[in-house]
Amino acid sequence: MEGKGPREAGVQGVQGLRAAGTLARVTPTHVGVLTVDPGLGEALPPAERPRAEAAARARTIEVRAGPWDVPLEPDRFRGWLGLLVLKGLLARHVEIETMAWTELLGPGDLLQPWTHASETASTLPARSRYEAIEPARMAVLDREFAQRIAPWPEVASALVARAIERTRWLTYHLAAGQPARIDERVWLALWHLADRFGRVTPRGVELVLSGLTHEVLAVMLGARRPTVTSALRRLEERGLATQQRRGAWLLHVEAGAGLERIAAASVTPA
Repeated sequence: MEGKGPREAGVQGVQGLRAAGTLARVTPTHVGVLTVDPGLGEALPPAERPRAEAAARARTIEVRAGPWDVPLEPDRFRGWLGLLVLKGLLARHVEIETMAWTELLGPGDLLQPWTHASETASTLPARSRYEAIEPARMAVLDREFAQRIAPWPEVASALVARAIERTRWLTYHLAAGQPARIDERVWLALWHLADRFGRVTPRGVELVLSGLTHEVLAVMLGARRPTVTSALRRLEERGLATQQRRGAWLLHVEAGAGLERIAAASVTPA
């Protein structure tokens, strides 16, 4: 990449996304980022919003379900803000020797899959890989996009906040994996995902992620799938949650009250 200008690097970034395996494709259509994700424009002065919406248009990338071989040449993506998840569910798997850990990414999350400095800087042999748990669509926030929204720092600030928010969700995720009882871990994981992707209904908090199988929950929590299935069954028996269909859960009880019920039941630690 030495000697190449930023515009050429941006073009090569798009080419890199197109070449990121047969499961990904950059679409020719553009999307209004502030229209599909209004939260990014909440701080804009009302008089400025129409102009900002017109400028904040981006290409999209679609990834079919399955492993996603992301491009790893960071020089291709100089000046890019990242990829903003608009739809679907992605998993980032991190492996250190025989141990594995999974982060789930969904609508509103900002990622830069080509940034992997922490892995190369670590003294431990770590590697990461991405997988589309369900088909995903992302907005390509490339260098040209960053230049177009430059007059509205409120949008860039909101994107930085999304990145910081992701680190805070990761901290919650780690905390949810600490209790000894698997029932508590599964319950906290469901509420962790419901806080991010659920919606409040008259019957409770509804969490609908079609790719959220028992196997995915098990990988998130570092547990075995049969163990997680048994824990989910006990949560249903206690009236804490109901599985409506594959990947769709209704949480009936507030998170703290649910923990009290689980502790009172004296479930054997996993």
